[in-house]
Amino acid sequence: MRTGASLKHMESQTYTGMCRGTLGELVQGPYLDGGRLNIAIVSLPIEQYTWVHFTRNVDETDDRELCAKSKSLKALRNYLNLYDLPAPRGSWRFRSELECGKGMASSTADIIATIRCLDAVFGKSTPVSQICEILKDIERSDSVFLDSLALYLSGEQKVVHQFVNVITLYVCYIDEGGVVDTEKSTRKLLDHYDRNLARYSTNMEHAIEAIGNEDYQRICDCATKSAELSQTVFPKKNFEKFINNKERFGSDGMIVAHTGSMLGFLFIKKPSIMLMADLSNFFFEIGYACKFIKAGSSY
Repeated sequence: MRTGASLKHMESQTYTGMCRGTLGELVQGPYLDGGRLNIAIVSLPIEQYTWVHFTRNVDETDDRELCAKSKSLKALRNYLNLYDLPAPRGSWRFRSELECGKGMASSTADIIATIRCLDAVFGKSTPVSQICEILKDIERSDSVFLDSLALYLSGEQKVVHQFVNVITLYVCYIDEGGVVDTEKSTRKLLDHYDRNLARYSTNMEHAIEAIGNEDYQRICDCATKSAELSQTVFPKKNFEKFINNKERFGSDGMIVAHTGSMLGFLFIKKPSIMLMADLSNFFFEIGYACKFIKAGSSY
């Protein structure tokens, strides 16, 4: 027989879901699926996360933080409809290392962390296919719910190809500031892709082959080409400064958040502390704080 104390403990149990974010995309471009032009991405995951905590409390519900996250709230409703479940009673709390509107997949990470938290609450394991269906009703999303790199149709929420090999890169980057609305960028991107289909398609084919073969230099070259192509639709004001100093710092490539405010240097090997200091000085001189991070498909 359980004591009153143990029953109270069960009533107030806390559950957690988490999801990592990305630092933009290695490549982004058009992909024809069933004759329809889609926005295809291969994101670069990073070791920064969003956490969602739910504390069960049968006597009191505090969903203020959940209601402030409109996409997570919709994910909750979609989840409950999917499994025909009642809304759990208790308190929701959100915490994130990911900045909004920067190209770090912050809103997708919120949604996925919410789904994973609900899985913990209800003892379920929502499959990728159902996660995609939940996302499809909410936003043009990222593939942060996968454990590896993937070619992903962000509007259709469709995994075209998932890469099984582990890819690790190092990034030195800046945030140029401002906020980009991913949803409002869709039409502009598709029109741009339609005008530049051949160049984008060739680069995407090369990137897919390079990732599959773990050809790191070619991956970095394709990322640089994708960043260059992006300049004509969502330009980064410091892009030329980066390109002009790429060889100076021995960078292997460039990366951008194609619909965000991040851009940076890619390195195949971790930069030395002296190189990191030189990079920090360069960014300080052009008015930005330098950030370093390990990125790739391994946790």
